[in-house]
Amino acid sequence: MDYFEYHFVFCKDEKPFIADLLPTSLAECGFDSFSDASDGIMAYRPATYTDDSDVRSLLLSFEFDKNVTFEKKLIKSKNWNETWEKESFSPVTFCDECVVHSPMSTNVPPLKYDIVVDPKLSFGSGHHETTTLMIERILQTRFDGKSVLDMGCGTAVLAILAYKMGAESVSAIDIDDWAYRNAQTNFEMNGVKNFDLRLGGVDVLPQNQFDYIFANINRNILLEGIPHYVKCMRAGSRLYLSGFYEGDIPVVRGVAEPCGLRYQEDVTKKNEWVSISFEKQ
Repeated sequence: MDYFEYHFVFCKDEKPFIADLLPTSLAECGFDSFSDASDGIMAYRPATYTDDSDVRSLLLSFEFDKNVTFEKKLIKSKNWNETWEKESFSPVTFCDECVVHSPMSTNVPPLKYDIVVDPKLSFGSGHHETTTLMIERILQTRFDGKSVLDMGCGTAVLAILAYKMGAESVSAIDIDDWAYRNAQTNFEMNGVKNFDLRLGGVDVLPQNQFDYIFANINRNILLEGIPHYVKCMRAGSRLYLSGFYEGDIPVVRGVAEPCGLRYQEDVTKKNEWVSISFEKQ
């Protein structure tokens, strides 16, 4: 698959938080990968998006800075992984227990949980704040003999970590074909043997009742998905969420609690991003 690389430029010295806020808005325009740049951010979406009118409209309405500009260029599929490996993906460590790195990484620290991912175009290399928040939350959980669903799995790094921590079975779902194929590769590279990987959205949710469900997705998709996730939970099951900001918590609770989920007072925060959890009553 060919992708367009967009270079969004803005003054990071004056408004550094835009690097966190802009990707969430861009995700609603089909962008699925992001990386940092000295004068802004790099963002990527499939080359099937040939019309930039949606991006221009978004920038005109972007409430935090009306002066964001962009340039774009085409990246052929065969060049993507080399671009990502060279520019974006160095090993990331979490809590001195877990390291996430690519197959090409060197000087990888010997930690308890070693996860190899070939990120390609999939979200979840560990660099983004929301992935960090979810991994840190997972590291504080016991998964021995438990069943796990990673919803909107991207690279499937969350499911892989749960498996390495003792989960008996892991399921993963992503609506993007590239992410689906990438997750398959990552499961195999990490020796995950008992997994159920599906291509789609809530329409392909299994009938299982999971002990834990992870969903690190943008807010609007979460709000639509939570009533469906609840159907895959039993009393006592936990739902771990991220992909939104602290100010969004009341909106998320407003959807989750009427579905029979009890909000847990264990909010974690990194910059403006948060992770929260619910337990099914």
